[in-house]
Amino acid sequence: MNNGSRMKFLPKKDLVKYLAEMVVVVLGILIAFQVEEWRQNVREQREIDAALVRLNDETRANLYFCELVTPYSLRLVRGAQVVLTSLQSGRLLESDRSQFEAGLVKIGWLALPPYYSTVAEEMISTGLLKALDHEDLRSNIARIPGSVASTESRFVRQMEIADQVRVELRRQVEFRFDGSIDESLAAKVESGSSTAFVDSISVSYNFDVLANTVYLKNLVIDATNNQIENFASNQRICQLFENVNVQLTDQEML
Repeated sequence: MNNGSRMKFLPKKDLVKYLAEMVVVVLGILIAFQVEEWRQNVREQREIDAALVRLNDETRANLYFCELVTPYSLRLVRGAQVVLTSLQSGRLLESDRSQFEAGLVKIGWLALPPYYSTVAEEMISTGLLKALDHEDLRSNIARIPGSVASTESRFVRQMEIADQVRVELRRQVEFRFDGSIDESLAAKVESGSSTAFVDSISVSYNFDVLANTVYLKNLVIDATNNQIENFASNQRICQLFENVNVQLTDQEML
């Protein structure tokens, strides 16, 4: 005789007790699942909160580098433009001389701070980012690793052009660095993460020879475009960091 047949002959009070016990067991299982799910959600939220705190610190560090690089890279652009304009016109105005000479010194310099993307990469790889409710913040965090990698890759390509113009300039311009060497972070950012010379920097050149060297002028065009793109590239990634910073400083985020 099967269980169904036996159940039919259970006394009514025993059947009620049996069904009640089944309900209690099922409810217990469901409650256990709910409690475990709640615990997992709490653990996950704590991990997200901790990651956002670390991301906030990392973002502020990136913005610090942005504060250093933005004004300096803009000065590099302006100096390169003075060099280019003067060489193309074949005239060096006395009022532009100091900026022209500074531009000659720094036209091959680029600025790429050591931007960080560690926390964003960790949030993506661990799946924490998917669990973040804030859609705009989630989207911006997801963009950080790719933006940092793209900026670094672009910088490597730009340095190839920068090296070419430096080599050609050293063939026709005598550079004399009479000052001290600055190893500070600001100096490294200013000089493309390399040693910077400060104080007295002088150059000796024949402007007419420079203005009549087509190869050099073409390199200067490339270098000027390089400086403009370097500035724009840093501006783009700095805007991303600023967007993340604004969203993180929202009281609901931290």
